[in-house]
Amino acid sequence: MAKKATILIIDKEKMIVDLLVRSVSSADTTVLGATSAEEAARLIDLTDRILWSSEYQKRPWWKRLTRG
Repeated sequence: MAKKATILIIDKEKMIVDLLVRSVSSADTTVLGATSAEEAARLIDLTDRILWSSEYQKRPWWKRLTRG
């Protein structure tokens, strides 16, 4: 199974984020945006908690691919 790439962009005005989310996001790539370093740090922390939580890890790999 190929890994999905994630791009985190920090842009105060959020114009670049909006543009890249539309143009770069695909089945293989996720683009996330933040308007400050603090917001980006919270986003990274939240993502880590979701991906490494015990409940998430207990799910079969094929169910981890869906948001349900």
